Amino acid sequence: MRSDRESWLLFLLSTAAIALIFATDLEAFPNYFLADEAIHPVQFQALAANQWRAIYPPHEVLPAFFRNVFKYNLSLSVYGQGLSELLFGRSVATIRGTSVALCLSAMLAVALALRRAGLREWWLAVPVSGCLPAWFLHSRTGFEVTFTVGCFGWFLYFYLRYRQGDGWCILPAMLAGAGTFYGYSNGQGLMLVCAVILLLAHLRHHWQLRGWAAAGLLFALLLFLPYLRFRWQHPEMVGEHLRDVESYLHDRTLTAGAKALQFLKIYGWGLSPVYWFQPDLEPVARHQVPTYGNAHFALLPLVLAGMVAGWRWRGPAALVFVVAWLAGPATAAISGISSNRVLAMCLPLAAAAAAGWTLLSHPVRTPALHSLLRWGGGGLVLLLAWSIQLDARALGAQQTRHQGLYGMQWGAQAIYRETLPELACLHPQAKLNVTHVWANNSDVFLPYFGFTPFPNRPERQVSLVNLTVLVNEPERVPAAEDLNVLTESEYGELLVDPAVASHRVHRRLRGPDGSVHFRVVSFTLKPDWPAIRRAAKMALAKPVESVEEICGGPARVLLGGADGSTAARVLRAGPGVTRCYPDIPLTLVIDFEQPREVEEIAFHHWENGHATITARALGAAGELAHYHHVADISGGAPQLETWKIGATGVTRLEITVSAPPLDIAHLRYLLIRGRPVPSGP
Repeated sequence: MRSDRESWLLFLLSTAAIALIFATDLEAFPNYFLADEAIHPVQFQALAANQWRAIYPPHEVLPAFFRNVFKYNLSLSVYGQGLSELLFGRSVATIRGTSVALCLSAMLAVALALRRAGLREWWLAVPVSGCLPAWFLHSRTGFEVTFTVGCFGWFLYFYLRYRQGDGWCILPAMLAGAGTFYGYSNGQGLMLVCAVILLLAHLRHHWQLRGWAAAGLLFALLLFLPYLRFRWQHPEMVGEHLRDVESYLHDRTLTAGAKALQFLKIYGWGLSPVYWFQPDLEPVARHQVPTYGNAHFALLPLVLAGMVAGWRWRGPAALVFVVAWLAGPATAAISGISSNRVLAMCLPLAAAAAAGWTLLSHPVRTPALHSLLRWGGGGLVLLLAWSIQLDARALGAQQTRHQGLYGMQWGAQAIYRETLPELACLHPQAKLNVTHVWANNSDVFLPYFGFTPFPNRPERQVSLVNLTVLVNEPERVPAAEDLNVLTESEYGELLVDPAVASHRVHRRLRGPDGSVHFRVVSFTLKPDWPAIRRAAKMALAKPVESVEEICGGPARVLLGGADGSTAARVLRAGPGVTRCYPDIPLTLVIDFEQPREVEEIAFHHWENGHATITARALGAAGELAHYHHVADISGGAPQLETWKIGATGVTRLEITVSAPPLDIAHLRYLLIRGRPVPSGP
């Protein structure tokens, strides 16, 4: 009994300490504030203004899912963050504080589940969570994944109680499972895998409690109805979601076997200790704590010991947590592993660490020594968690220098909360133009920070544009008094632009690392700037020659109409895009030294309208095949086009991509698959 009272005291104290660590200065780390965080209360506000009907057709009442740009991947988080804002007001701290509460709640559920399973050091799951940098990072962001992991923790707790004989617990387990499912798109696969495995593994128990099991099944079907309604009203959305996240399942060039192998490869990487414990493996900088792995390496011995303990344990709790671990990367493996997509795996990881500590401390029999070990060990774990938090906040400031769409995207609060209101007061006659090339879905910031329209000047609005538009489109060229918030790279382009007559810097916005990230600039163009632009476009259209390795051998390539890109960039998949303008098509002429067998050409692109792709394959006797396609991507989502050529003896390829009127086409890559024509017998 004394040991149990001590465990509860350790549990309460460590919970208070972790809550303090996770909730301290929520705006300092992460130092960004993304549109993916702001969008939840914005969507809730739009829903309320539309009399609780969806703003997109068919305008259903209380929709199950909401759009985030092109895909429907927001659900429970819109309602949860919206209600949180009603209670505590609109602020970054409200959004992130809600996430902290959800993640802390999930770890409390894991600890209580371990206690139900009879684990002596069950309380340790809470302080251990502070030693998981991925968990610490994402618990302090407003991403929808926190709703999934918050609910998933309670699903594990209530399902374990149901498995131990408390039949009524299947009902809250199903409710928490529905929250997991609707919280985040990756939660759907997580719950599907868990449900199938646990259903089959515990068939005998379900039969023994068949009354409660039937009630749970009926309740689950009831909770599933909003999803069925969504699929009936939007049958195309699943495929479009896969395309938007660039899933290989949407790649028509891969066979079923190749897709299965790709799934296993990515799934295995999500389970790999290398991915979890080796530092700096995340593909996107903002999804990791600098210099740390997703789990601190000091936990590795405890996790390994926990696996041994689980093998010896062999109770229902061990199976539940093993299933949770194995199901974690199932959905993420459809596109790619990242810490936010597999965040739910931190729950069984913390459980394994607590089980490992219990196993390693088991030989200690003396009550006083055992108590000293518990308090000392718990203190060391909390000290490690506190040091990770201090490191994260210090290193996060330096991490700001990684900007751009795949970087940190620092600047929302500095621009929209601090700078724009001051500019509106100091320059009441000026139009305000704000660049959007540094952040995803940046138009969400306008309604979130209340600048559409200005409260006291309804005719005054902030325009989201970029430098390319401002200096190229006659109807958008700013007046001399207008103020333009540009990124530092755009400002560098402005300095060397031959059409710019003069400019003035009104303000510099410095990031946490001390470097300038944005400048507020006014500028004027020369009177003959249209002629300067025409001359520049003529130069852009002039082909640039290079030699590239294509289809197993060198080829001479002439690339024209590409905005600052190269043939090597166009012909290889990777980050970045190649732009082409409406009146200057992108042209690619490829001459092979030796004839090729060309199987197919894949075009990965996007635009807002209709882009035309034409191509010809030529051989010694003339044209072998041709291709003409008008791509309609009115919503702006990426699209993959594949031309199955199947031609032999190709000596030249001629490819043209024409942008839609009044827009810019973006070509991510153009992949040519083939091989040299085999020589004689």
